[in-house]
Amino acid sequence: MLYCNDSQGAMRGMGRGDVAHDVACDLRGEVWAEVHRAFAVRREAEGLTQAELARRMGLHRERVHYWMSRPERMTLAAAARLMAGMNGRLECRGRLVNLGANKEMAE
Repeated sequence: MLYCNDSQGAMRGMGRGDVAHDVACDLRGEVWAEVHRAFAVRREAEGLTQAELARRMGLHRERVHYWMSRPERMTLAAAARLMAGMNGRLECRGRLVNLGANKEMAE
């Protein structure tokens, strides 16, 4: 499980140990990892650096580094901006887990 918090020590509106908090932390970690994978692909293919990505986005390199350095700093807005700077986009899918052996998801 990804440890995640905001500047107040917990995600707004959700306490640690709350299922919604855990799901949000996991999602944040997944988004962060996807942005990193995309950056690695662009770095390998084009030699993209954080400085160049920042230039494309009209930001300082330090802002790009801030978002990419730790999962808890990544927001959906930041991820979308970073992906757009790499000519990419995020895609999201929902999935239900732990429904039990005898339960089926309604169509």
